[in-house]
Amino acid sequence: MGRAPHRSPLLAGCPGLRLDRFGQPQAGPELRASRSAGSRGTVGRHGRRSGPVTVGWRVILAGGGTGGHLQPGVAVAEALVGMAPEVRVCFVGTGTPLERQILLAAGYRCHTVPARPLPRGIRQWPAFLRDTLAGYRRARLLLSQQRPAAVVGLGGYASVPVAWMAARRGVPVVLLEQNAVPGRATRWLSRSAAALCSAWDTDGWQPPGRVWHQVTGNPVQAAFFARGRPVDGQTDGPRQLLVLGGSQGARALNQTVPRLLARLRPLLANWRIVHQSGWADWQATRTLYARLGLEATVVPFVADMPALLTRSALAVSRAGGTTLAELAATAVPAVLVPYPFASDDHQRINARRLVSSGAAVTVDQDERYGPFAQRLQQAVERLLGDSGRLARMRLAMGRLARPEAAMDVARVVLHLADRSGRTGQQGLRPHPPRSGARCQRPAGKETNRAHVEMARASNGQPSPAVTAAGCGSRRPH
Repeated sequence: MGRAPHRSPLLAGCPGLRLDRFGQPQAGPELRASRSAGSRGTVGRHGRRSGPVTVGWRVILAGGGTGGHLQPGVAVAEALVGMAPEVRVCFVGTGTPLERQILLAAGYRCHTVPARPLPRGIRQWPAFLRDTLAGYRRARLLLSQQRPAAVVGLGGYASVPVAWMAARRGVPVVLLEQNAVPGRATRWLSRSAAALCSAWDTDGWQPPGRVWHQVTGNPVQAAFFARGRPVDGQTDGPRQLLVLGGSQGARALNQTVPRLLARLRPLLANWRIVHQSGWADWQATRTLYARLGLEATVVPFVADMPALLTRSALAVSRAGGTTLAELAATAVPAVLVPYPFASDDHQRINARRLVSSGAAVTVDQDERYGPFAQRLQQAVERLLGDSGRLARMRLAMGRLARPEAAMDVARVVLHLADRSGRTGQQGLRPHPPRSGARCQRPAGKETNRAHVEMARASNGQPSPAVTAAGCGSRRPH
């Protein structure tokens, strides 16, 4: 007789999961049904579902600085605690006011580490080196205290200290890439990561062969899919035009859009305007609308983006990966203005993906293509006056939605954490021993290569298996 497959007694009650003949959990009809809008089950705050208790592992999500990096992390955290209710999630960032605002609203705890982006001038190097060294020391201390089963790198410079130190300590690291062109942090950390979950096929770049690469889509919170939307895109009363500059606002849009909308006043009779300006330009943008005699709601930050997007019929927006995923989740057609100074021009490449699908039009901010304000006005004017085209773009945008992205990323995280836990008894411990005993810790690169090989050994199918073997060493204190 062959060896019996590994089956966890705790896994049997995990909501929405079933085992195949190899003892690996797979998405069954219960899980697929729970993803549909009509049968989501009982979901509490933070996406916590009622169900049996699983092992109390900790998962650290590291990154931040901007909402574009942090919001996908919140979506993954919701999916993690929804699939395994006793997984304990904490965030590590740089402690900016924006990070605190987002995480406080979501109800998650955040630790801070010093971190800075790569310096642009020689005078910035001393501060960069000082904060970088302090960040690695702080990351090492946090990992010793939190003892995570896995670390998720959310992108950006804020993710580097924790993700790199975790890989060195043998903790499986999963990288999340929101854009079509991977950022510098993703490219550098991929050398020692166990897995990479990307929104799209990475444009012109391939991760190292040992990295388990999954194209999952960009995670967005379940609330974006939980709210109904009229089939024809219409809402009661005036239609809503939404101007989005990203979590920090966009000065070019703040200065240009109010003026062009004033020139399009006859087309706005049945439209209301909501403009997210960022904190820096909030008062100036409000004043500009008032001076032009346009009624508009100007907000520095959007706390409930799902509700705002669900009511919107058209958006004028930057082209960050997270913003595009949220537009797709709510089927809002868009005029995209890529940020011209984005690293590796990733926003322009992001925008091309939507334009090629018929879900958006793009207006380049570069004046070499003609006056920016004039070209943006023409693009907005065409859409305001063409309801049929807006409807076609809305359908195309909705087809780009990836409602399962957060759960797919969570499966990768839980699968690697589980595999690491089972082999921990054989020397591949995802954290150092609790006692003061000395041990020889395997190098991060070799350890994470082993995590990947274990993942591939299970037919490359991410799985949230939770094993009794890992309970003792994985329960946080």
